[in-house]
Amino acid sequence: MAASVPTGHRQTTHRLRRFPLRKQNRAARAAKPPVLPATRAQNRDFPGYVGDVSPGDYLGKNGLDMKAPHLLLAWVCVFVLSYVAHAKQLAVVADPANTTSNLTASELEKILSARTQSWPDGKPITVVMHDPASADMQVVLRKLLNMTPDQARAFIHAHSGAIVIADSDEAVLRYVSGTRGAIGIIDLYSLTKDVKVLKVDGKLPVEQGYILRGN
Repeated sequence: MAASVPTGHRQTTHRLRRFPLRKQNRAARAAKPPVLPATRAQNRDFPGYVGDVSPGDYLGKNGLDMKAPHLLLAWVCVFVLSYVAHAKQLAVVADPANTTSNLTASELEKILSARTQSWPDGKPITVVMHDPASADMQVVLRKLLNMTPDQARAFIHAHSGAIVIADSDEAVLRYVSGTRGAIGIIDLYSLTKDVKVLKVDGKLPVEQGYILRGN
């Protein structure tokens, strides 16, 4: 029968066997401290308090949220895309047979204000507009005509033979496509192949510096 080993001897041997492992674990932790999930500090007066953060966000050097630059970039992108989505892009359209392909901003202003009433080929001009209170017309009034909506209404009433009011882009397109000499302004995304897009100052609606673009 094998000789028994005193209990104290076995425990001492067991502790000696585990000691190198503990020493290695402590050395590994000292060499590479773990990154701990950030949590809400219980005491806001605590010197290390960095604000309320959600579990799973990680703090880097000096307690700064390492995700902050990415979140800021995301918010900037959302803002820019939102602005682009809501910015008006208007197109000046004429009947397909119109021989004019470009107007200067000054020429367009004279047409819309009824100071120019015929095209170079002699065709009479009919201007088709939305109601002056509409968002599209707000851009036109501000950037070309320098009128308030009330002034524009009075002007349209005084030139009822040369200016037609339409209640939608579809109505503008229908009138312009079927009327020689007609010109209108619509939202770019309502454009169809039934009309001709006129450049303004040599630029199309999608080009940088186009005058009828904005809020």
